Amino acid sequence: MEQILHLIRTQPKLSKNGSVTLIHLGEAVSPTATREEVDVLLKSTLVTESHLRNACLQAIQVGFHVRRSDKSSNFVYQSQPFDLTDLDWSPELWIACHDDDEQNARFARHVWEDNGLDVPETYMDELSTYLGELN
Repeated sequence: MEQILHLIRTQPKLSKNGSVTLIHLGEAVSPTATREEVDVLLKSTLVTESHLRNACLQAIQVGFHVRRSDKSSNFVYQSQPFDLTDLDWSPELWIACHDDDEQNARFARHVWEDNGLDVPETYMDELSTYLGELN
């Protein structure tokens, strides 16, 4: 995942294909994603490039999994975004909810609401650590 993020960031001619690849990778790993994989995507919502933030948010939001139908042997595809409910709070996603790019902010708010995340009383202390990382 980190290599795709690097490609999107450093190779403008490949960024569109890289973004699509990242989103598909998010779809593929969402049912079994490790905390490290989720953290890579969440931390990348803080990068300077709006299109990269967008791709990361879409990868988090758009995941899916496959299950076999009980009544037949057909496969049924169901939308299944990354499950972030065990986080309770994500400062990166909270910052993304206030992105200058309205589409990015909308994606982030959708992920935030779908996972029932909440802002803790100590959020200002945690957010202050991100002030130097925003640029």
